[in-house]
Amino acid sequence: MQPGGGLDHFVAVVRRDANSSWLASTPASSARPMQSLSQPGLRMTRREMGDTSGMQRFNLRRTIRAASRMAMTLVEIALPGPFEGAMAAYKRGDYATALRLLRPLANKGHRAAQNSLGMMYSQGKGLPQDYAEALKWYRKAAEQGHADGQDNLGAMYASGKGVAQDYVEAHKWFNLAASHLPASEAANRDKAAQNREWVAHKMTPAQIAAAERLAREWKPK
Repeated sequence: MQPGGGLDHFVAVVRRDANSSWLASTPASSARPMQSLSQPGLRMTRREMGDTSGMQRFNLRRTIRAASRMAMTLVEIALPGPFEGAMAAYKRGDYATALRLLRPLANKGHRAAQNSLGMMYSQGKGLPQDYAEALKWYRKAAEQGHADGQDNLGAMYASGKGVAQDYVEAHKWFNLAASHLPASEAANRDKAAQNREWVAHKMTPAQIAAAERLAREWKPK
């Protein structure tokens, strides 16, 4: 198993990230909260207060306004966010649009956007290939606990691209990626584990022990 496996599965990562819901892939600080259905600005007219039919008209107005507010909220939630737009642009080969949408998200700490931006630098998609920049963005995603970013960062250390080759660091990040990927991501989890085992064959028992200790002590930033 080549350590570069982490560098070659962007399409699969993109497919998974793009299919996730907008609320799941957007930082909690930027997700739109559900709007309250209370309507402090809606008041009964005097005519409505004076008879039963007026009360009915008022209730109808209130119901219509509530339905309108709810519809607007649902539309806002259903609309794809900029990350999904970036992934769609990447898939159709519009790398300039993908970069334009990804970079602000990555700068704000969006883990999946950081990993995807790292991949674009690594592959030279839409910009000059730059392993140092790829490493930077993979690290940002990995340090926040993004499993694919951890796998990709491990591949960079294993291959010595953008950083001095370091099997201890590679083993650590592959190990973390394998442990953080859920059962529903079995194929990617197995790939990360295979990358870890590939690296382990090049390491001494002391190096493996050091890498395992680093993985146990790791905490997300």
